[in-house]
Amino acid sequence: MNAESTTFGDAVRSQRLEPPVLRPTRRGGVILFFEPYRRRLEEFRRHAEDDAEWTRLRRLVEEAATWRDPESLAAVEACIARLKETIRGEWEPE
Repeated sequence: MNAESTTFGDAVRSQRLEPPVLRPTRRGGVILFFEPYRRRLEEFRRHAEDDAEWTRLRRLVEEAATWRDPESLAAVEACIARLKETIRGEWEPE
């Protein structure tokens, strides 16, 4: 694993991903509220996928600079096209 990537375990350990909320009950039990945790987990996973695509773009650019062939440039263009769609989806009003 490179230093740029973050795993789910890393996020939990660094407390960027809060654990489920615990609420004690009068009878000594505990109620777990998982919904906020699930929302954050989904957000983290989505960002991890986006980060992986940006990492892939960096690798493809390095390969294209090395090989300087049409196939390498096409791979860079395809990756940029995917990133454009992702970014447009994030920035367009709902």
